[in-house]
Amino acid sequence: MELKITNSFVQDYLEYAKETESPEIFHMWSGLSAISACLGQHVYTDFGLGPIHPNMYVVLVGPPGVRKSTAINWAKKRLKAAVNLEFAPTDTAGQRQGLMSAFLKENPKEDSKVDESIVKAFSDINLFNQEETFLDMIGEVEDTRIRVEDKETLYGMFNEFDSMIGQKQREMLTFLINLWDMERYVYRLAKTSTVLEQPMFSFLAATTPSSISESLPPGSGSSGFLSRLIFVFSEATKKKIADPQPPEQELCDLIEEHFSSIARNCRGCIKRTDKAKALLEEIYLESKSSIEDPRFIYYVQRRYTHLIKLCLLLAVARKSSVITPLDVEEGLILLEATEKEMHKALGQFGTTPIGLAQQEVLDMLDQGGHTTLKSGLFSRMTSRFKIFEIEQAISNLITLGRIKTKGQDGPNLLIMTSTHVKEELIQEQLIQQEQQRSVVNLDTRIMTAQ
Repeated sequence: MELKITNSFVQDYLEYAKETESPEIFHMWSGLSAISACLGQHVYTDFGLGPIHPNMYVVLVGPPGVRKSTAINWAKKRLKAAVNLEFAPTDTAGQRQGLMSAFLKENPKEDSKVDESIVKAFSDINLFNQEETFLDMIGEVEDTRIRVEDKETLYGMFNEFDSMIGQKQREMLTFLINLWDMERYVYRLAKTSTVLEQPMFSFLAATTPSSISESLPPGSGSSGFLSRLIFVFSEATKKKIADPQPPEQELCDLIEEHFSSIARNCRGCIKRTDKAKALLEEIYLESKSSIEDPRFIYYVQRRYTHLIKLCLLLAVARKSSVITPLDVEEGLILLEATEKEMHKALGQFGTTPIGLAQQEVLDMLDQGGHTTLKSGLFSRMTSRFKIFEIEQAISNLITLGRIKTKGQDGPNLLIMTSTHVKEELIQEQLIQQEQQRSVVNLDTRIMTAQ
C-alpha cells in the first residue's frame, strides 16, 4: 500500500526504516505514536468544552511474520535514545495494578530523577523552537536525553497486545477507557484507595486477529473500548531482505534529534487555520467512513476525534504549532487507508446475527436498484433472522450513514442506500431548476405581450 504523505517527518522516518520488511503503514503509525509519547500532556488543541490531547491507542495487526514487532522496535530504539520517558511495564497480565504502580512511580528508575526546580523551568516553556533550549537552561547533566516530565503520564510499547490487556479482563478495559478519556480514576481496595487525578496513557502494540478473539471479552465492542483503538492491519509485504543492515547513523541521529526537539520545545495549544477548520467541519458533516463492519459502529462515531488527534500529530511532527489544510488532508488519507483494512483486524471476533443481517440488507438494496420497501426486506429475511435483528440492522445502518428512510415507519417505509439518496436529491434539484427556468420564461413572455 503506497500512501502519498508529504509530511517531512513521515518521509524522514520511512527513509530511516526502509531496510525492513515491515509494511510502510506500520512504520507511519509507529513514528507518529512515538511523537505522541514525546508530547505527553504538554500539547493539546482546543475543542468545545475541553482540549483534545494527542494520546492514542495504536495496535498493529497482521498474521505472524508480518514484522509488526520490527516496526515497534525501530521506533522504540530511537525514542529511548532521545527521550527519557516513563514507560509502562511490558507485561501486566491484564491487571490494573501493574499500570497503577507505573503511574504512581512506585519503582522509579535512578535515571528518571530530576530536580523539581528544573521541571518547573521546563514546564514554563510555551513556544516551539526556542533559541534557549531545555539543555541550555539546566546546564550539564549526566543523562542528556530530554525528559518528558509529566505527572500521571505513561507510554507503553507492547510486542504482544494481550500481555497488557490480559485474557477477557473487563476491568482492565474499563480502566483503559478512563485513561484514554483522561478522567479521574479511583482504585479501591478493601482498606485503601488510590486516585489518579488526570492520568494520560498512550500505547503502541502488536497482535494477530486470532489473539484479539482470544483476548477481548464478548461485548467489549459495546463498552466503547474498541472505538478508542486504531487497528492498523496489513498482510506481509513482498519485500524480502535476507541480510538486513542497521540504518545509517546519520538517519538515526536525524530521528533522535526530531524526537528530542519536539519533547524539548513543543508546549501549549496547537491552533487550526480558518481553512483547516472549514475542511474539518466539511469532513465531519459528511460523516463519511469506508467502514461498513457493524463491529466498528462506535468507532465511526468517535472517528472525528481520532482525525483531530492525527492532524495535531502531523502538525507537531513538522515542528509547527498550527494545523493546516494539508495536515487535515494527509491525516484523512492515512486514516482512510487504515480504515479500509480495519475490519480484517478483528477476525471472527464479535460476529453476530445483527452484523450478518446488516450485510444482507445492503446486498438486497444493491440487487434491487438501491431501494426497497420495509415489507419486502422482512418477507425475504424473516426465514433467517429474527424481527428484532432486522430492525436493529436497519437502525445500525442508518447510524452508519449507509442507508436512509423515507415516509412513516411501517410496511410501506421506503429504504434507500445513501448513494441513491444523493442521486435523488440531485434529480429533485434539477427538476426545481427546470421549473424555475419555466417560470422565468413565462414571465418574460407575459411582459413581452404587454
